Amino acid sequence: MTEHTGEIASTQPVPAFTLDEYEQAINGILDEMAELVPDGEPEDAATKAQRERFELLLTDLISRERDKVDRMAAILQRFEATVEYCRREAARLKQRAQLFENKRARLADYIIEVMSRSNLKRLEGVSSTLTRIQNPQRVEVDDPQSLPFEFQRWAFGFTPTTRGQLEQLRTLALSMAECIATCEPDKVALKDAAAVPEGVHILPGSWRLARR
Repeated sequence: MTEHTGEIASTQPVPAFTLDEYEQAINGILDEMAELVPDGEPEDAATKAQRERFELLLTDLISRERDKVDRMAAILQRFEATVEYCRREAARLKQRAQLFENKRARLADYIIEVMSRSNLKRLEGVSSTLTRIQNPQRVEVDDPQSLPFEFQRWAFGFTPTTRGQLEQLRTLALSMAECIATCEPDKVALKDAAAVPEGVHILPGSWRLARR
């Protein structure tokens, strides 16, 4: 048996673990190691020393078992099975969430329709209030590039592929042909326009239900 130097080393015999106890011990060490430094954060000297201590603990635990290969393989298999179960459960819960979202949307649409026919904006209950709220107007444009300039929003993009192009970009020496131009309608300006240009459609906003 290989001894480790420091406080982790021990020559005392260790009773054989059951597979559940073995998995619990390894899980505990792995959890503590994961909590030392959250993903994306730098590791300081103290944290590094603590992590190395946990790694020695894990190594020591593994090396004390004669059948360590079989035990580690069994634990890996359990982890893989747990991952697969969680993925299936996540897919099931996502599907169930979508089912109830569809039910919620249908019920809300029905309530809005009833309130609209009765010309009601609010329904008061004992502890809840349902309010029918209209969303802002929607703007649909047939062809943004055919709009007058004051109703357009232009953006130019360019991805340099050589160092020379990067220098050109820095000095704004690129030609228009080398840029990717996108044109979008300025919907705020269109809503406020005294006269709506041809090809622009201002549509009433849809209704939604608010619950308090």
